Amino acid sequence: MTSALVLDGEVRTASDLQKQTKAVLDVASERPVLIHREGSKSDIALMELGLARRWGQTYALVRIVDAFFRTVLARVRTPDSAAVSYPVELDWMREFDNDDLFECADEIAAAFDLVISGDAAASAVTDVFEQWRRSAMVLRDGALRERLQTERSVMLKPAH
Repeated sequence: MTSALVLDGEVRTASDLQKQTKAVLDVASERPVLIHREGSKSDIALMELGLARRWGQTYALVRIVDAFFRTVLARVRTPDSAAVSYPVELDWMREFDNDDLFECADEIAAAFDLVISGDAAASAVTDVFEQWRRSAMVLRDGALRERLQTERSVMLKPAH
């Protein structure tokens, strides 16, 4: 697979860049331009810095979402959830049962769809992860969990 398939940019030669620098850079400010160097095994991509940063953020987001769903699948396939290997950044998932993880997965997928469609920033997904991570920290802290359960049961008691 060539980089042109990955970037889906306009392919120009190094000679084009040398002879038409302004025109090539103008195009690169709008969409990726791939500079093919004769005799070279790799191409060079020119693109607007903001686009490069968004691609980097998107790549990082896709990696964590992929790791999350692979871990959920491992949990479903493995009867002993303690035997599942968790990525360090997703270790908090241990605190939840499968039903909770399915609920989390639904929220992650919905947020990810919004990001991919351009209707939300990447923070929509990272915010969902952070909410679930914080909930896991509460579950991990036995004293805090007990206190919250006590407060919840008091709140749910019918008034006399």
